[in-house]
Amino acid sequence: MQVVWDQDFKESRIDAPGNFYSKKQVITVNKTLEVKVVLSEIIPERIITAHPLAKEVVIASALLSKWRKTPIQVKASVILPHNYNKNKQYPIRYNVAGYGGRYTRINNKITDKKFMEWWDSPEAPQIINVFLDGEGPFGDSYQMDSENSGPTGNHC
Repeated sequence: MQVVWDQDFKESRIDAPGNFYSKKQVITVNKTLEVKVVLSEIIPERIITAHPLAKEVVIASALLSKWRKTPIQVKASVILPHNYNKNKQYPIRYNVAGYGGRYTRINNKITDKKFMEWWDSPEAPQIINVFLDGEGPFGDSYQMDSENSGPTGNHC
């Protein structure tokens, strides 16, 4: 048995940062019994693995904040190209994941040594990769406007 206290209202899943949970216990139910449950663990904040070419982007969305009547931030992560130059223009690839895809999936790339050796080399394409976060309080928005998620396709 394990208990999770889902106290977060910003995300739809129980693995949201800040939610409390208990350690797992094996319980045999063959009679009336009392079980003590201690919510001793907390789900940590999501982090982007540190790398000079990886960036986290957090934008306050005035439009979504107004629609939901609470402050809303939109998140994404970015992998910059080899020898990135802020004064140069680059094509951008937006990665919109399927159900459950979070902006933290950049960590799969950053921690893949073989991929990052290639990416941080002259052979890799000179392109900016953006990993969008599809999470919302009612599930994945897929960055589209809807009656449930609000004007998520217009974050500015």
